[in-house]
Amino acid sequence: MEILKNTEENQKSVRKRLIYIISLILCITAILICSFILIFSNNRNAEAAPWVPGIVTTYTYVRTNMQNAGYITIESYITDTQTFTNFPELLGLTNSSGNPDMYFTIVAYPYKGYKFEKFTYSTQSTSVNDIPSYAETQTSTSNTLYRLSYLPANITVYWAVGEVTINFDQQSGTGGVGSVTASPDEAMPTLTSLPSRTGYTFGGYYTSPNGGGTQYYNANGVSTHNCDLSEGTTLYAKWTANTYTVVYNSNKPSNASSAISGTMSNVTHTYDTAKNLTANAYSLTGWTFKGWAISSGGSVVYNDKASVKNLATSGTYNLYAVWQPNTYTITYNSNKPSNASTSISGTTANSVHTYDISKALTKNGYFLPGYTFLGWATSASGDVVLDDSATIRNLTETNGAVFNLYAKWTANTYYIKYNANGATGGTMANSVHTFDTSKALSDNKFTWANHRFLGWATSSTATTPAYQNGQAIINLTTTAGNTVNLYAVWELFWTVTADSNIGEGGAVLILQNGNIAVSNEFDPGSQITLYAIPNINYGFVGWEASGVALNQFEMMANPLTITVNNNINLTALFSDSMVDGVYVSATQGGMVYLVGDDFASLGDEDYVTVFTKPSMTGYAFSHWEDASGNILGTDTNLRIQKAQIINSVLIAVYVSTDDITSNDSTNMDTNN
Repeated sequence: MEILKNTEENQKSVRKRLIYIISLILCITAILICSFILIFSNNRNAEAAPWVPGIVTTYTYVRTNMQNAGYITIESYITDTQTFTNFPELLGLTNSSGNPDMYFTIVAYPYKGYKFEKFTYSTQSTSVNDIPSYAETQTSTSNTLYRLSYLPANITVYWAVGEVTINFDQQSGTGGVGSVTASPDEAMPTLTSLPSRTGYTFGGYYTSPNGGGTQYYNANGVSTHNCDLSEGTTLYAKWTANTYTVVYNSNKPSNASSAISGTMSNVTHTYDTAKNLTANAYSLTGWTFKGWAISSGGSVVYNDKASVKNLATSGTYNLYAVWQPNTYTITYNSNKPSNASTSISGTTANSVHTYDISKALTKNGYFLPGYTFLGWATSASGDVVLDDSATIRNLTETNGAVFNLYAKWTANTYYIKYNANGATGGTMANSVHTFDTSKALSDNKFTWANHRFLGWATSSTATTPAYQNGQAIINLTTTAGNTVNLYAVWELFWTVTADSNIGEGGAVLILQNGNIAVSNEFDPGSQITLYAIPNINYGFVGWEASGVALNQFEMMANPLTITVNNNINLTALFSDSMVDGVYVSATQGGMVYLVGDDFASLGDEDYVTVFTKPSMTGYAFSHWEDASGNILGTDTNLRIQKAQIINSVLIAVYVSTDDITSNDSTNMDTNN
């Protein structure tokens, strides 16, 4: 017996034979058909027919070790493929050419629950006198016998009860058993390990992917269906995407001063399915939501409403709101008062602040002479709410806002101290003044004998005052709390007091520089002239003086010219007896002096001496005359008897040096 391999060489050989005998095959087709009919009509349990010489019919006897375990197909180049299910079978094949050398292929197919085990066969190897002899039996474990020849042949198909191998497709999973061996019509063997897949739950094995077809295993790897599968069948894992819950935590910062408002519900997500995060609904005063972190202290991982996938494989997934404190800028406005007379200098840099974080304001860098910075207000006209360099927080909750602060100024107050500067009497309290506000100086209360108050100076040695008594002043200093010293300016004066010894006897007239003096106070060194003017029936007889030394001529002079360098008290002596006295006088420009004893002690023939001297620049003595205008002499010294002047008037006449020759009585002082 010989098994012919299906090789390329054998195929070529067969094709050549087919070409050679094709014509013969056509001739004997009818005979072959009749032969097959005869074979199929024979008793299937019959023994092999004896060889009949002269008839070209070959027989193959097929047996089986187990009925209803499978079937075979026989395919020859003479006939179509035939299927045989009952055994034993006596197969007869007739070659119309008379040549028993025929080729055919036998394939064994087991029924479900069975498996092919082997073929045993023997074929005719030689024939003697056309009687075939059989070779010893051979074995093939292939379920296909290719192109047997040299018929007849004896073939036995061996079947065995089948265990089928079932393969598993984990469908993107990992792990688990790769295959099992199952017995037909029995429960599937329990799986010793199950596959896993991240984010999915195993749902068993099915005959089609995604849970399609028939389920053979549940999620626990336990059989749900008896085995009715063919060898090598593949079962497919079913996977269900897990769901997980996203929890949105408001995550208030530990240093946030406000409570978080708003709520957010938990949301279910499915593994491997993209989904947007819920839009943030939390709000925190003074803070800006930046996104979501995966830990309470973490940084932003997901933006608001971000599309996410596979945050977790199952269970709960926590997201934590990330908050950033808002920042804002403080602008410092110098805010000059409308009535300020000075200008603001300096700068104060803006400062950047973070919500809920304490920080000091920029130290004020503005300067306004005459004013003191009080602090900061939130409006130009508002009151102070923040001190300089105050530590502040949360002036505004708006991110990026500009918050204005306005400098508040108060006009400085200062004090004026009034210094007596030599005065011996009186006191004066300091006065309080406000910068840029006019206010009168306090009236002088100091006193100093023989000193005239002129005003106030800023130096103790000044002789000219800078400010008058009670003058309104403004802005003597810019420094708050400063004390400005003012010094009283004094002018020394002397008092000249002139009176009459007899109230009704006459009066005294004081002239200075040709003018009647309006005051009895005179500067040191002042020259004054005193005129003693007797009333009717009275005559001037001399002067009494204190504070000034008068010689004997000056004591009788009328008018009397003196220099004031001290306090002077003068008394004009008048007499009401013209017999006992004489009245002497002089026109403007000179003074007359009477020298001698009291008239009361003189006889009429006794002589007295009178003399005169100039008292005014630009005048010169002219002559003496009586009340009638009679000239009595031209010498400045006149020696005359008492009788000549009793009850008379003696006048010394002075004339202007511009008219030195004139004796016109119009030059006389008519007041005298």
